[in-house]
Amino acid sequence: WTPQDLNLYIVQRNIEFLLAALKIQGYQVIYINAANAVHYYNSHIASVFTLAHNNCKINIVISSSTTAISPIFHYHSTALMNFISHDSVFCAYPELTLHKHSYMDPFIIFSQALKCLTMEAFVKYHDRG
Repeated sequence: WTPQDLNLYIVQRNIEFLLAALKIQGYQVIYINAANAVHYYNSHIASVFTLAHNNCKINIVISSSTTAISPIFHYHSTALMNFISHDSVFCAYPELTLHKHSYMDPFIIFSQALKCLTMEAFVKYHDRG
């Protein structure tokens, strides 16, 4: 597995600045997901901008709260609850993560039908280890 994508988490007020900076680097917006079109159930995501340059892709995840990292803690599994900030590395479930294990949010499983895209995400993260 070779990383070719990056997720950046920001609050709404920073989107224009970040988009301008990435466009200077050669990235182009290729897709914008509105809040109701976000692939995974996550009430803390306002929207997602997808940008591309060469073989690299960046997803800018805009938080619907005042905290940029809030969506990370509302994803479907613990495998996604890790991040690198400007001054630290955070892992919400280090024992699970370091042993390549993850728990899925039972809310996703039992209170709504699993969407095809959510299942594809489970498979993607399983394949990545």
